Amino acid sequence: MFLKKIAKKLLKRWVRKPAETRPLLRGMDLFYDIGSTILPRFHASTVFDVGANIGQSAKTYRAHFPDAEIYCFEPVRRTFAELKNNLQEMKRVQCFRCALGSSAQKGLMVLKGSSNLFRLRSGSGSPQDDSDAPTEAVDVLTLDGFCADNNIQHIDFLKIDTEGHDLEVLKGASAMLAGHEIDLVQVEAGMNPGNHRHASMESLKTFLESLGYVLFGIYEQIHRGVSSPHLHRSNLLFISLPMTLLKNAKTHI
Repeated sequence: MFLKKIAKKLLKRWVRKPAETRPLLRGMDLFYDIGSTILPRFHASTVFDVGANIGQSAKTYRAHFPDAEIYCFEPVRRTFAELKNNLQEMKRVQCFRCALGSSAQKGLMVLKGSSNLFRLRSGSGSPQDDSDAPTEAVDVLTLDGFCADNNIQHIDFLKIDTEGHDLEVLKGASAMLAGHEIDLVQVEAGMNPGNHRHASMESLKTFLESLGYVLFGIYEQIHRGVSSPHLHRSNLLFISLPMTLLKNAKTHI
């Protein structure tokens, strides 16, 4: 009973605060979380937008990271043309027409549905429903190889949204991840066994934890339908362990 009374008092105190001064609950807004007291010293100089589509995310990153160099990756010809057109006035943004994966090779993009749903046929989703869909041949690079070729030694924020291919992209970034040259990693994850389209939360978490990354937050929790009782997919944000140690060390100075 005593603990219930304390909880009620704290809740009332929070609710009474004006909306503009009330702190957001953790997990509601990714940019609030990494820009607030949780990671107050985080500064993004280099952002990778893998699966950039037509530039929606890049515009958001520019708003929150005004000084960052943003690298956008989009493999489909028509979508890439839209991406370049939408971002042509934006400074410090570079666009690359290629996919990223676990190895450098040729790949086939399945062009089914809207452009934000296009994906590599080798993704984790079942290809059975895509057998009759049109495809487009694309170049697939590894993130490690791209960084080596372009003399990029550190990435502050890596976002991956590749419709089921996220784990393969991470595998192609193993060297950068193992060296903790990527601070924050955002991936799209399937949140239940019935989601065959996206890489599972468990597989992404296991892979990243093996390289010294831990889960920072779960964002944009999406259900299959309004009445669905279980999660379908979410965006997971992982943080490099050295980043957490640095944050704690500075906090206690």
